[in-house]
Amino acid sequence: MPRHSSKAPKVSTSSPLDELVNNSSPDHCTNKKRKPTYLVRKVRPEEEKTLRDEILQLEAQVAVLKAQGMPPGSAIAIDTKLQEAKGKSKVLTDTAKLQYLGIAAAQSLMMECMRTHYSNPLCTRICLKTDWTARRATLLDIREEKLRNAYDYVVTRSREAAGGQDQRSSELFETDNGDICSLGSAVIHFPGVKSLRQVFEAL
Repeated sequence: MPRHSSKAPKVSTSSPLDELVNNSSPDHCTNKKRKPTYLVRKVRPEEEKTLRDEILQLEAQVAVLKAQGMPPGSAIAIDTKLQEAKGKSKVLTDTAKLQYLGIAAAQSLMMECMRTHYSNPLCTRICLKTDWTARRATLLDIREEKLRNAYDYVVTRSREAAGGQDQRSSELFETDNGDICSLGSAVIHFPGVKSLRQVFEAL
């Protein structure tokens, strides 16, 4: 006789919501590759600057350790920064040297020009008479002109002088006519002086 199974068929009692929860459990989820922490965490600007400074310090320490015990000049040969600094220093030195030579050439040219074309800017040709009253009148007539010429010369000569510092210079040369000329300039500061009369009376 045919046998009949007494077991009842299994009926699923789980709801669609239960199936969704079960499928989303860690056992059913696929393992995703985790991103490294240094990619997930953003570095703040101040932290980045600190790290860069530490790197520069470490590089400098490494360079010092490499240079220790080496013959003179070997440190520059292996350090590109030292080579760059040495190159810049040489350029600055050469530039300053050229400037000094240019100033010396200008001074030489100026001295030669003064020797061959000498003319005293304060010189005034006058003719004094034998009468003392007439002489005094002539000198009084040129007084304002002489003072104005002297003032213009002094101001122009000391135009580029550093403020608050005394300066003195002198030139001595012989002209083509055999005359010995001496030019001198002195800038003297008198602190607290309010007028030229105070200086005149003090001297």
